[in-house]
Amino acid sequence: EEKRKEAILKTYSPPLTRIFGFCKPEWIWLMPGTIGALLFGVNEPAMAFVLFDAINKFYLPPDVAIADLWPSDGSPRHPALDKMYEDVSGSAMWFLLIGLASLVGGILQFASFGVMKEGLTRRMRSATMKHLMRMEVGYHDDPGHTPSKNVFALEMYAFRAGNLMTAIGAYANVFGALAVGIVMGFILAWRMGLMVFGMIFTVVFGAILYLSTRGIIVYKG
Repeated sequence: EEKRKEAILKTYSPPLTRIFGFCKPEWIWLMPGTIGALLFGVNEPAMAFVLFDAINKFYLPPDVAIADLWPSDGSPRHPALDKMYEDVSGSAMWFLLIGLASLVGGILQFASFGVMKEGLTRRMRSATMKHLMRMEVGYHDDPGHTPSKNVFALEMYAFRAGNLMTAIGAYANVFGALAVGIVMGFILAWRMGLMVFGMIFTVVFGAILYLSTRGIIVYKG
């Protein structure tokens, strides 16, 4: 019987619906949190595009010689410099807008999922404590159920379950960056985008192979 209980503790995985049920009153925060996480994740490919576009604007037109930028006879500087300044200033404004969008997205993401995490952790610890108080005396006399171990369970397991809320935001970050990056890649240079898209599956396969050899992923037949 004891071996059976230990096997259940090692193999049992609670359904996600049951875990999410502990933060049901906070489900209203899921939508703004996900939108904020997507917005926060999109800033990476958007920033890369604006950065390389700004670098490209520093190059002079092929028909303009460097000696003609500041004529030695005292005439006004070449109009290409003014255009370069205007174009780079426009790119700088895009940097500012992306930064503001990332700020708003980050606040929405971490605030929303933080509220969900706190609600889940509080209710899970409360339910666990009530369950412990209903157990018979023999349960608490068991050396495997000492007060320190029960307190550890209240602290650690609820904390790990709460981290599931923040993990949702992290996955939304990756999905937003990946989706926008792939779309931009196919629009700007479809050959390069196709190559990067194909590499995604190679990277995923390599990660699974690495984790399985390290014993982190265990396949059960």
